[in-house]
Amino acid sequence: MLCSYGCGREAKYTFKNKKNCCSKITAHCPAVKKKNSHSLKRAYKNGNKKVVILPKRKCKFCSSMITTNNFVRHEQACKLNPEIKKILCPICGNPTNPGCTTCSRECRLEFFGPPNIWDDSQLTYYRTICFRHHEKKCIICDEENFLDAHHHDKNIENNHPINLVPLCILHHKYIHHPKLKYIVKECIEDYIDKFTKNWNSS
Repeated sequence: MLCSYGCGREAKYTFKNKKNCCSKITAHCPAVKKKNSHSLKRAYKNGNKKVVILPKRKCKFCSSMITTNNFVRHEQACKLNPEIKKILCPICGNPTNPGCTTCSRECRLEFFGPPNIWDDSQLTYYRTICFRHHEKKCIICDEENFLDAHHHDKNIENNHPINLVPLCILHHKYIHHPKLKYIVKECIEDYIDKFTKNWNSS
């Protein structure tokens, strides 16, 4: 019995639609692969590399060549589309993309200035705060690669360094497990006490 999709190979599987196929997944059949490649994209070989060229269309507003799967989205958001409310760049006067204040990275740097240098008063992300004030390793097993920042009082809005404890993923799960937290709880309490004393004395 031959494959129903026309590849000429022996069929090994029968699907619910009563078609026979040489592969367990239809898309792996050579005939289906060939059909999909012709209908969706054109491909050519460049040396030993297979380079995929997607068909492109020209945008009627900015004349850029856009791939067909992104063409409609590009024309709807094109900065030269007259139907879109134009916002001009405050630096150079060129139209900006929707949702952007400036037209380019250079204008953005000139308009907003260089990025802010973070200090403790500006920190908002709890992991950044934790690893700024604590050594970047688990306090129990000294793991340095996969780390979490544990909120000691379970209040995720309290990002004070005293409330944050660096733990590896495993020991972080231990402390949140109702039956296993006793394994790490005492160690964490000791660490918090020592850190609090050092914090208050400094």
